[in-house]
Amino acid sequence: LASVAGLRILWGPVVVVRSDGLRVQKNWPLRRTYPWYRILAIDVIPGFWHLEVELNSGDRLALPPVDELDRLYRLMEHHRQALDA
Repeated sequence: LASVAGLRILWGPVVVVRSDGLRVQKNWPLRRTYPWYRILAIDVIPGFWHLEVELNSGDRLALPPVDELDRLYRLMEHHRQALDA
């Protein structure tokens, strides 16, 4: 059981883009979902290649680097801007 949990931590996705919000699960099984209406801005930090998400409350969330950064950024912006339509 411990080895399965260890593999999940190593190879499991940390950032999941869903239609209802952005799910961050850094410490499995603990996870947090941020609804799209709470996200104010999303920036890509060059050089470090991670995403910085600014929430409406003023809090900032730094997401770790991912393999498909461009795809993740496009999906996040698509869902976030769909709220304005």
